[in-house]
Amino acid sequence: MAVVQEITDLRKTLNTEVESLRHEFLDLKTALKTQLELTSGLAPSVVEAEPQLAALKEKISSELNIK
Repeated sequence: MAVVQEITDLRKTLNTEVESLRHEFLDLKTALKTQLELTSGLAPSVVEAEPQLAALKEKISSELNIK
């Protein structure tokens, strides 16, 4: 009977750990999805800003006579 109780206790502990890991995984998955959405949202802004930055650099260089 002690062996059955020990197995039952181990099973409960294992189920608790699995449930905890499942929640942690879902939290990480949500965080990653959010991060990817934010990153992909920023990517077009960076690409669009590159010509503006190049023009600004050129303007500053010409005004300061720097090449």
